[in-house]
Amino acid sequence: MKFRDAVKLLFSPRDLLARRELERVRKLPRYTPGRTTFLGRPLEYLDSSSYYFLHEEIFKEEVYAFSSLNSSPRIIDGGSNIGLSVIYFKKLFPASRISAYEADPRIAEVLKRNLLYQGITDVEVRAEALWSCETELSFQCEGADGGKLVKSMEKSIRVPAVGISDLLCETVDFLKLDIEGAEIEVLESCQPCLKNVEMIFVEYHSIAEQTQRLPDLLNLLRESGFRFFISAPSVFSGKPFLQTETYCGFDMVLNIHCVRSDKK
Repeated sequence: MKFRDAVKLLFSPRDLLARRELERVRKLPRYTPGRTTFLGRPLEYLDSSSYYFLHEEIFKEEVYAFSSLNSSPRIIDGGSNIGLSVIYFKKLFPASRISAYEADPRIAEVLKRNLLYQGITDVEVRAEALWSCETELSFQCEGADGGKLVKSMEKSIRVPAVGISDLLCETVDFLKLDIEGAEIEVLESCQPCLKNVEMIFVEYHSIAEQTQRLPDLLNLLRESGFRFFISAPSVFSGKPFLQTETYCGFDMVLNIHCVRSDKK
């Protein structure tokens, strides 16, 4: 059975127990670490709401679904969180070569354990931020999926960062960037190397009360030879004329799928 068929079964009447367990976790208080069962094995989470959202986005909506002629595609996963994206990629392509980057050191440890629970031992897990160069940066831990790089030292920790250009010297089949507002700076720093990337998934974050840089991001992607497709995750109400909502300092989040213009 193909993995995608197995995923569909997860949401069929034949597997109500798994759905009930997901609903149980969803109703728990936020920012409370816990453990559940996922694909028949243990899985740790740090925030019930974030886990539910990621589960639905990755395994129900399959926002990271892609095809490749390469049976062992090279994947760079920026912002791996507790590991659901990595698990998805490994189920889709068991021989894939994945480097997973998670800047929050606490979440990175949960990521490592969750991969071991799933029997995944061939993924490079790096407790580092993706950035324009190798350095150390201030990082504000949110306790769930909203941790981000910040300029102020107040209420932040120092985390190591790796320069993304060094990772793009070889062909990369899939680059995922869910790095909470740092995506434009990171992509600008490695634009000459994007010629080595086949597909990109970037989550764009509009920082409230700052100039929106979506046009800059889309121009960069177009100039780098990509055609993009934009969708909005269900994070906000969708009624900005009536009320502008914010979440973790962002007033808009978009999913942007990028494919080579000559492969659309």
